[in-house]
Amino acid sequence: MRLLLVEDDARIARFVAKGLREQTYAVDVAGTGDDALYQAAINTYDLVILDVMIPGATVSKYAASFEIRPAACPS
Repeated sequence: MRLLLVEDDARIARFVAKGLREQTYAVDVAGTGDDALYQAAINTYDLVILDVMIPGATVSKYAASFEIRPAACPS
């Protein structure tokens, strides 16, 4: 499973990415919303983890740019 982690705090991004990679996820990290949009344009992701407090951005601005599909939930 390939994930995109959008986090502007490098320390938090490293910590979260390390934990996800230890669980065998492929993780790309973007430090800005614009970097995230670029990564999403050139790669296919199963999940985007978006920091809602990223400076200079609104969640709706970036979330609207991603193709949103309902997640499969185990019963």
